[in-house]
Amino acid sequence: MINRNKTSLKNYSLQDLKGQLKESGREGESLERQRLQLQIDRDKIMFLQNLQEHNVKIIKNFKCQYCDQLLKKPATVIPCGHTYCVSCKDGYRRNKCHRCGPTGTVQAVYRNELLDEFFKVLDFGGESKAN
Repeated sequence: MINRNKTSLKNYSLQDLKGQLKESGREGESLERQRLQLQIDRDKIMFLQNLQEHNVKIIKNFKCQYCDQLLKKPATVIPCGHTYCVSCKDGYRRNKCHRCGPTGTVQAVYRNELLDEFFKVLDFGGESKAN
């Protein structure tokens, strides 16, 4: 009987150790899952920060070159391609482009419908907020 008790103690301790190993494996899996989730969360935060920085750059490039506000009903000057709000006629008045200076002769001014559509898609500025 003593041998049986020793065997059962050995079996019990082996089973106990196996259970502990399984638990530690689950804990390891859980820690790995947590680590992966933290990495995913960090990547999301970095992506959103980069997106925000790019949005700021985009918005800076879509400002009227006369009033320095977000373009409303953009009008593009030909031949230089500078763009102003339609209402900022001083930017391209008297056949001179404000941005180009005295040498910038205006041949034509066209409403830039492509930019209007772009603003509608991005939901900032342009005709969608001017109306």
